[in-house]
Amino acid sequence: STLSTTIVPGIARAIGAGADVRYGLADHKDFANGGAEYALTVLQPLNADPARAQAATSRLVASGGGDGPEAMVPAMHALISGYGIAEYRGTATRRTTTSDCGGDATAFGWGCFSPGRVPILVLFSDADWHNGPSTPMTNFYSLAPATATYDQLVTELNRRQAYFVGIDVGSTRDTYVQSEQLARDTGTLDAMGNPIVFNNPGGGPE
Repeated sequence: STLSTTIVPGIARAIGAGADVRYGLADHKDFANGGAEYALTVLQPLNADPARAQAATSRLVASGGGDGPEAMVPAMHALISGYGIAEYRGTATRRTTTSDCGGDATAFGWGCFSPGRVPILVLFSDADWHNGPSTPMTNFYSLAPATATYDQLVTELNRRQAYFVGIDVGSTRDTYVQSEQLARDTGTLDAMGNPIVFNNPGGGPE
């Protein structure tokens, strides 16, 4: 896949072999009244070896979804916060991340982020978002009333001083439009003050 053969190796080359960076990979789908899958599954917690994240891309499968929008918001909120409820299924169903993070009680989020580092979440998708920025305080998931909202996601990303980069790999611009707002809300901007988001990687950034 492009993620395995181009994007992960490209990031590693751009950052440089001597850089102190960690790489990870997670998968989101949908859950509860949005679909019969899960909010988040961590395929590779953060690790200094980019080859591990690259290898984990072989486990990504496009499938499921009971409707068009997906669970990006609760997935990213769980990834950065370590929040979990049973309805999420997948990884974020428990109340502690310590065992997932190799016993490191200082790590936070299901991605096992380390204090003192700058978290950067990169989303690849072609779908619209449940609980997106157009309804920032509303929870779509009536069967999972404790699901995180967009406002809660923004609050947690900013609390952790995290950045967000959205990459829309489809043709409808659904992820692109939502990503623009989240990039603005987290201060993920270029030197001109524009949100760092991409629409169709083959066509480059807009």
